[in-house]
Amino acid sequence: MTFQRTKMKLLCITTLLLVSQVTTQNTRYDGHEVLKIFPKTTNEASYVLNMVQKYGLDVWHVHHNDSSLDVKIWPTISSTVKQDLTNTRIPFFTWIKDIQSLIDQQFAPITSHVNKRATQQFMFTVYHSFAQIEAYVASLSQDTGTGPSGDSIYSSNAVIGYTEENRQIHLVKISKPSNQAKKAIFVDGGIHAREWISPAFVLYLIDQLKYNPDQLQSVEDLVDTYDWYIVPVLNPDGYSYSFASDRLWRKNRRTNSGTSCHGVDLNRNFGYQWNPAIGGSTSACSDVFSGVSAFSEAESKAIKDYFANSNADFISYLTVHSYGQMWLYPWGYTSALPNDYVDLDAAGNTAREAIRSRFNTRYTVGSSTNVLYSAAGGSDDYAKGGAGIKYSYTLELRDTGRYGFVLPESSIIPTCQETMDGVIAFANDLKVLPQT
Repeated sequence: MTFQRTKMKLLCITTLLLVSQVTTQNTRYDGHEVLKIFPKTTNEASYVLNMVQKYGLDVWHVHHNDSSLDVKIWPTISSTVKQDLTNTRIPFFTWIKDIQSLIDQQFAPITSHVNKRATQQFMFTVYHSFAQIEAYVASLSQDTGTGPSGDSIYSSNAVIGYTEENRQIHLVKISKPSNQAKKAIFVDGGIHAREWISPAFVLYLIDQLKYNPDQLQSVEDLVDTYDWYIVPVLNPDGYSYSFASDRLWRKNRRTNSGTSCHGVDLNRNFGYQWNPAIGGSTSACSDVFSGVSAFSEAESKAIKDYFANSNADFISYLTVHSYGQMWLYPWGYTSALPNDYVDLDAAGNTAREAIRSRFNTRYTVGSSTNVLYSAAGGSDDYAKGGAGIKYSYTLELRDTGRYGFVLPESSIIPTCQETMDGVIAFANDLKVLPQT
């Protein structure tokens, strides 16, 4: 069996791999491990799939470059799973030995931090609670940023929706006055609650665009050229729950009728080619529960309604996730490529090279289905297919699995810096690439 055929087998079965345990409040992960498993044939891939279903394992990531999977297991089944893999001679090794130890390292330093600007009680070197993020967003309207040229950079804040637990979904607009109409770029973060590096970068992006602390002309050019519309945390209920109760919580906190299981995977709930059978689930207890219908959730509907009612001329949509180090474009619902994939690929590769130039961090560029896995109902598919935004992407930030969703705070600034390099290069490339 060739490597390519095994890779395609993984692609086909990923829909079924994405299942999860039902978690409880104040969940701990003492002794929980992440195994990296390497099925090299179709039969081995099918066997791993059966194991996932049999034991209810949580697949964190599928690596199509080497046909491996990152799979979370818990202590009571650790020896059984490992012995099963050993008996069938499927290669594996322990990628993360104790997830809780990584979580404890993340939670320990979370306190109030004072930023270098006296008007903002915020630091970009740590992960913040949603309440701290809201306070930072509120502070943005209290002063005006200034670029190297001395021009004023303005921000405005809006609430584009409310969650089931009545939290606000905030949108920040960063702009500079202009006599000419400008294209716009939309960025959101925190769709998946456990991906903390996503809001961390989005907040860093806001700070760079408005205050340009490094006084870089290239950053000011971004505000000269584009209006920026940014949602720091699209899933505030889930994000808050990941701080208070379950660090690895993924979904929102929807109360699902008829079951004790909570939450909908917002990145399976968008309405373009919505189909739970492709990378989603109709089970409310699944981590990839697609919801009862497209746009059933307040968070996804807030994005839909904003695009429908906005007068902005959006040229790009960037949704920020982790992990895997990928710059992905549609489609997620099919392996077929968009008609303009050459343009999307070109802009993505420009970003990839810029990201690599700083710390030699290597990204993969391509369509979601062909690089990661099939999943219908993604926000980038909707942005392109439903809202008509040409350059729509999912950014999967660091890392490739050493820490997975529990990326340490020491990695925040390097991740933000290299991703900012990518966004700058990408946005500049849009000036010369086809607009339609």
